[in-house]
Amino acid sequence: MSSSLRRSARNAARQKDSAVDKQIEEANQKVAALLENRKERQMNAERVKQEIAMFEAKRMEVEKCPVCIDFYNADDKLPRIISECGHSVCTSCIKTSVRVNSNNWRKAVIKVGCPLCRSKTEVVVYGFDVSMFRINKELRNYLRATADKQ
Repeated sequence: MSSSLRRSARNAARQKDSAVDKQIEEANQKVAALLENRKERQMNAERVKQEIAMFEAKRMEVEKCPVCIDFYNADDKLPRIISECGHSVCTSCIKTSVRVNSNNWRKAVIKVGCPLCRSKTEVVVYGFDVSMFRINKELRNYLRATADKQ
């Protein structure tokens, strides 16, 4: 075989090897991209699981009185709004946290301390009635809606 033939055969082999090397490099890049994409999807799935768990925990907090940790209901555990700060507490916990500052039961100043932020709500009343604390209607409606779904 002549030297020019050998040279052209070597050049052809080099070009073939170069093309194969290029294909291998492209395949490696595709595999790396797929692995990165898979890793990102796994991280997103984990993040979504964590967000769902946090949402579920928050939902459970909203549905419970922060004082007695009982679920609100339509009877003695209606969510009532403490007017000074806007937090909600169940009816029975409001009744137990009332302090009357007066010797005269006909006219009294009632102080209710918020169990969450410690703000004081003072109300002048003529005989104590828990209905002076508004029902948290948004929370009550939410609780009814979630109860209907279950």
